[in-house]
Amino acid sequence: MAPRPVARAILGSLFRAPFWREDASGAGGIHTISPDQKGFQPKADPATYGLQGGVWPNLALWAARAAGELGLPDLIMQALRSTRLLADRPDFDRYNVTPGEFPEYFNGDDLVQRGHPRSTFIHGSYLWTAWEGLLGLTPHADGLTPRFTKQSGPDATA
Repeated sequence: MAPRPVARAILGSLFRAPFWREDASGAGGIHTISPDQKGFQPKADPATYGLQGGVWPNLALWAARAAGELGLPDLIMQALRSTRLLADRPDFDRYNVTPGEFPEYFNGDDLVQRGHPRSTFIHGSYLWTAWEGLLGLTPHADGLTPRFTKQSGPDATA
């Protein structure tokens, strides 16, 4: 992991413009590359899988999980809420989503879903981010293990 101040700065950049894309409903996520970068393509197409400027829900969830290591719950909640809202659209036909399902990737400008309508790994990433990132609990077959103790919290120095 990067030194804490560097990691915090990187996460801070990912969770605000120009990387962060959010519409008026709160649905959103992180662009795969900055809109300021050469080659940025806001419309995701099958040839690039949205990797040149689309919004991938997993990217926000992975960044949020990293935010959990640094004790940044606001970033975790931002990613969880915005990811859920990507799939929970009032006009699901317009956005090409199925209510209750997490799709693969979205256009980087209008947040219309362009990948597979149901990504099998985003549900797990969502739960992983919530359980381990936000709550600090690691589930095991025989129970839960807390990641943080009073001596080993996210702001402890080691």
